Amino acid sequence: FHRQCIRWPSGQFVYMGPNDPPELTQAAAAEARSLAAYREDPYSRSPAFRAKRDARNPFRRTASYPLSCPDVSELFAFEGPGLYAGSLPWMP
Repeated sequence: FHRQCIRWPSGQFVYMGPNDPPELTQAAAAEARSLAAYREDPYSRSPAFRAKRDARNPFRRTASYPLSCPDVSELFAFEGPGLYAGSLPWMP
């Protein structure tokens, strides 16, 4: 789903996931909940996603991607609704 959100070409993508967890049924249910949340908010801009990110970042560090990759800075700033439709370097 994340590949689709950034419109990365499917022919140039191979998913290599981790080994199956011991509790596969439980993990599959958790993944289904996560996917449902991302389908509602593809770029994770909601307060719930923000709180999750803030909890993982106690020192409030920020990624420099919008500055170091100006060709995709609009994608990083996009908050929806819908999927980003602007120009991307990997699109024809």
